Amino acid sequence: MNIVTVSYFQLNALRLMPLQPLREVELYLALSLDFTVEEVALWQHTLEQIYQDGTLRTLYQNAFPEQIIVKLEQLAAKSD
Repeated sequence: MNIVTVSYFQLNALRLMPLQPLREVELYLALSLDFTVEEVALWQHTLEQIYQDGTLRTLYQNAFPEQIIVKLEQLAAKSD
């Protein structure tokens, strides 16, 4: 389980801005088949980047144990 944060994602600026925690749920990101390979790559790259630059650590540190955060950061580092 994790804490859902309503976020505003500006694709052109590649910024994730936390707004308001809502409740605990499990989520998966699914993209339409209409997304281009380039758009999927941009989403993937941005997700990896916010793991590596500490943005997601900041968002997750009050919701997840350190060992889970470290594991996610390690997975992001392997995908480079």
